[in-house]
Amino acid sequence: MSFFGYVSILFPDTILPHLPGFLTSELIRRNRHPRGQRRSPTPSRDPSAGDAASPVSAGGNGRLSPGPGGDKKKPLYLCSPFADAALVKGNFKTIVMQPKYVDIMEWVAVNVYDFFTNLNEFYGVIAEKCTSQTCPTMSAGPSLNYLWTNRDGKQVSLPAPTYIDYVVTSVQQLIDDENVFPNNANHTFHPSFPSTVKSIYRQLLRVFAHLYHAHFDVILHLRAEPHFNSLFAHFLAFGKEYQLLEVRDIKGEVNSPTVGVGQLWESPFVDAALVKGNFKTIVMLPKYVDIMEWVAVNIFDFYTNLNEFYGVITDVCTQQTCPTMSAGHTLSYTWINQDRKSVHLPAPTYIDYVMTWVQNLLDDENSFPTKSGHDFPASFPSTVKHVYRQLLRVFAHIYHSHFQHLLHLRSEPHFNSLFAHFLAFGREYDLLEVKDLKGANAASAVGIGALWERWREMGILEG
Repeated sequence: MSFFGYVSILFPDTILPHLPGFLTSELIRRNRHPRGQRRSPTPSRDPSAGDAASPVSAGGNGRLSPGPGGDKKKPLYLCSPFADAALVKGNFKTIVMQPKYVDIMEWVAVNVYDFFTNLNEFYGVIAEKCTSQTCPTMSAGPSLNYLWTNRDGKQVSLPAPTYIDYVVTSVQQLIDDENVFPNNANHTFHPSFPSTVKSIYRQLLRVFAHLYHAHFDVILHLRAEPHFNSLFAHFLAFGKEYQLLEVRDIKGEVNSPTVGVGQLWESPFVDAALVKGNFKTIVMLPKYVDIMEWVAVNIFDFYTNLNEFYGVITDVCTQQTCPTMSAGHTLSYTWINQDRKSVHLPAPTYIDYVMTWVQNLLDDENSFPTKSGHDFPASFPSTVKHVYRQLLRVFAHIYHSHFQHLLHLRSEPHFNSLFAHFLAFGREYDLLEVKDLKGANAASAVGIGALWERWREMGILEG
C-alpha cells in the first residue's frame, strides 16, 4: 500500500500536530546540532538568591502563600471562546505517547527542553509588561502566590520577573550541563534525573500559571492565545502521562477551592489533541511581529524538526538503498555543484549537503541575524525560498522511500503534521510554488504533490 493509502486510512479527518524536538539523540549522533535560541528574552545573570544549578532548591517544594485579595470574576482565559482557542482538538494522548524504540529518559528530556524553549519565547514576548511594578509578587490567582526558596532554605516573596528569571536561568544551566541532560551518545542519565525533571516541571508550571493570571490579555492582544493554550495543554498532558506533575501542583491543596490554571485542568481542554480543519491559524503572522523574524524563526524550526526526523531513519537511508535522491517513480532531484552542473547524488549525500548548507546559513549572522540591532539582508527572501525548496525535497524523499520506517516507529502522525504545517506556511508566505510540489507536469501530480492535493480536498490546506 502506498503512503497515501496509509494517510487516508489512519487519518481520514485529521492530521496530528507534530512534536518539536523529536529524538534529539539521533540528531546529535549525526553531529549536527540545532541552533540555540534566537534571542534570550530574559537576562542570563546568576540569581542572587536560590541555587541556580538546582531547581530542587530553587523553589522545590515551596509552599503557596496567600496573596492579596482580587477580583472574584471569572478570569478571562477561562471565558469562552478564549478557553477553547486551542490549535488542537481531541486527545493529547497520541502525541505524548512514547515512540517505539525510544528511551523514556531521552523522550522526557527532549520534551522538557521543548516546553522550556517555547515557554521562554512566550515570556520574551510579554516581558516588557511583566515588571516589578506591575507584578510585585509571583501571583497565579487572587489568593495564590508562589515563594522562592533561597540558598539558606528560606522562602521569600519575589517580584514575578525576578522569580521567572531565576527559573529560566536555573533550567537553562541544567539543560547545558552534560551531567544532567547528556547530549553525547555514550553518556547516560543520572539516577537523579527523574526528580530533577519533576522540579523543573513544577517551576515551569508556575510560570505558565503567572502568564495566564497576569498577562493573558497581552497574549490575546497578540492573537497568540491558540498557540499558548495548545502549548499548555500539551505540557499538562505530558506531565500527567509521565507523572511529572501532581494534581496538587495544578489545583492547589486537597479540599481547597481550585483556582487559576487548575480550573483549566477540569475542562475538556486538557484532553485536546488532534488538529482539525485548516492550518491557516498557526501560520498567520502574529500582531506586531516582524515578518522577516517570523519567517526566520519558522524556517529554523522546520529545519530542526526535519533534521531530527531524518536522524531517526538515517541508518536505512544509505547509498545502497537510496542511490538517487528520488521522490517518486519518475521524480529524482539533482544537485548543482560548484561548476554549476547538475549531478545525480545518492540520497544521503544530497541530504547531508542540504542540511550542512542550511545549518551554515542559520549560523551566519549576516544571513539569519540573531542580535536585535542587526537587520535582515535584502537577499533574505530569495535565500529563504531556496532553503524551503531544498527542505521540501528532503520531505519528499522521506515520504517516498522511508514512510514505512516512520510507520514502524509510530511517528507518522507527527511527520504528517510537520509537513502539513510546512506546506501551509510555505504557501502563506509565497515560499513554495505549485510546480515545486507537483512537478513540471502539474496535471499529474506524483509523490507529495498528490498528498498536498488530498489535504486540500480535506480542507486541511488551502490552495
